[in-house]
Amino acid sequence: MNRILFVDDDEKILSSYKKIFETVADSELLSGAADFLGDVGLVGQPERESYIGTYCSQGEDAVLEVEKSVNEDNPIKVVFLDMRMPPGIDGAETAKRIHSIDPDIEIVIVSAYSDTDIKDFSIKSGRPEKILFLRKPFDKKEIMQFALNLVSKYDLNCIKDDFLSHVSHELKTPLASVLGFAQLLEDDPSISGEAREFSSLIAENAALMDQLLEDLFTVVASKNNEFRMDLQMQDIKKEVTRIYELNKSRGDEDVTFRVEIVGDKEMKIEMDSTRFIQAVNNLISNSFKFTSEGEVVLKLEIIGNGAVVSLRDTGTGISENRIKTIEDNFERGGGYNDVPGLGLGLSIFKMIMDRHKYRYQIKSKEGEGTCVSIFMEAKR
Repeated sequence: MNRILFVDDDEKILSSYKKIFETVADSELLSGAADFLGDVGLVGQPERESYIGTYCSQGEDAVLEVEKSVNEDNPIKVVFLDMRMPPGIDGAETAKRIHSIDPDIEIVIVSAYSDTDIKDFSIKSGRPEKILFLRKPFDKKEIMQFALNLVSKYDLNCIKDDFLSHVSHELKTPLASVLGFAQLLEDDPSISGEAREFSSLIAENAALMDQLLEDLFTVVASKNNEFRMDLQMQDIKKEVTRIYELNKSRGDEDVTFRVEIVGDKEMKIEMDSTRFIQAVNNLISNSFKFTSEGEVVLKLEIIGNGAVVSLRDTGTGISENRIKTIEDNFERGGGYNDVPGLGLGLSIFKMIMDRHKYRYQIKSKEGEGTCVSIFMEAKR
């Protein structure tokens, strides 16, 4: 079943939606799909009757419908959303709340107002890649084509998520064996010379693959609403020191790795220690991937009633127009080259920061390096 939600405070508009999706003939709907998608067709699209419309006149009601659909495991895939719906919340806030419940929903903003700042709206929605705009008055075929195409996009994304889930689980068990036997070889005193060098390479690359799979597990857990956090008060100095100790072996004669701690005051911050370390480790990993010389600096500053943890490098840097996109899954700041990785580091970092409700800032300049700062407040 393909569920589509229509939200508009104008009953005439809702009536128009109903006419399109409840009275259009099968042949006309499929013809519209063919016109729009060409020979590619629709991925696994079932018969016409599987398209079910739900209609709301206010944003709050739409949010409740989405929440209900997720709880019943019968998700709404596409939302056509009005921009202004007095006296309730507007389209921007509705979209933001909907994506907090199901980040994969495709949203089409349907508005007659030309003063809407599309760029600003997309950023505020939290998922700009899941937002499209359509001006009123709309054409029947436009709505049909948007709905059919976006349902296909939603389904393809689900197929991708299922694939990642299965692959990551299937690879985890044999990889654990490789890691275990590699460790045994490294601990064997009878192995020396070239054999020890080869065993170290096996262990190093198996550890890299293990980290890649852990990133996949994190993404899959988030998609399946299985991402859990255990928030406790932690000494931020101890956490930063622990992160440094875990990564200090990364430094070498070409790239120095050091830690700076500014401020003597003890500071406890509410966090999931494991997830926080995972997030910062991803930053450190990225810094070393794209820094061939210079330094990587992990810094903690105790300021007033809070703390700032930052990571600064002298690497290749990121262009301004790439900073937003590299927070998406499988996007890589340096493109696909010899640097290993899946492009998940910053997207996982963003997700963990958002779950902690920490504010963060990314500053970068091509050819000069990148600095990522995390701003945290102590609970009073």
